[in-house]
Amino acid sequence: MSLSPHALVHTRNIVANWRAIGALVPGSEAGAVVKANAYGHGAGPVVTALHAAGCRTFFVAYVEEGAELRSIVGGDATILAFNGAGPDDANIVRESAILPVINSIPALKDWLALPNMPDYAVHIDTGMNRLGVRMEDVGELAALTAHAPPGHIMSHLVDSDDRSQPINERQLARFTEAASHFPEAIKSFSNTGGCFMGRAYGFDVARPGIGLYGGGPP
Repeated sequence: MSLSPHALVHTRNIVANWRAIGALVPGSEAGAVVKANAYGHGAGPVVTALHAAGCRTFFVAYVEEGAELRSIVGGDATILAFNGAGPDDANIVRESAILPVINSIPALKDWLALPNMPDYAVHIDTGMNRLGVRMEDVGELAALTAHAPPGHIMSHLVDSDDRSQPINERQLARFTEAASHFPEAIKSFSNTGGCFMGRAYGFDVARPGIGLYGGGPP
């Protein structure tokens, strides 16, 4: 018998967590964040189990992760890559039907200039100050994309682990205002903590991450 440490992952528990968190935002689709090898739990078995349970939207960090997932889920799921993609990634994005999340106006301009431009998503910075198109640039974003609007828009909550923080409501208001410029786009706002703040934060697709694996707010 090997003395090496190992972990036993019960994917049924991850599925149960996904269902429980999704129930907190009725009317929203429950997606799943499976970046970094499903937070180290093994993307293959985790994604297979979630897909079998009905999950149809998955979020990863990089397009390469998304390509690996596509071979697991087939063609009936949406896969978004948080860190976006550059022109050199266009082929893998097309071949694997990945939606890169564009995080800046310059990156957006590069993407829009591509021939036969693949579909894409946009991250709007409502307060994280890390990634995303700034709120003051949303008007420019809408003008630039009028001929080829994003299929998805999203933002990320700063302090959703503490529901009492006023920044949560400010971000909700900012995202709602930004979303009004893109009425046809699928909207995603809630991470795990956001789901615990209720239906108003759910929008079209919730994206629980750490909560699927047992972490996050109680």
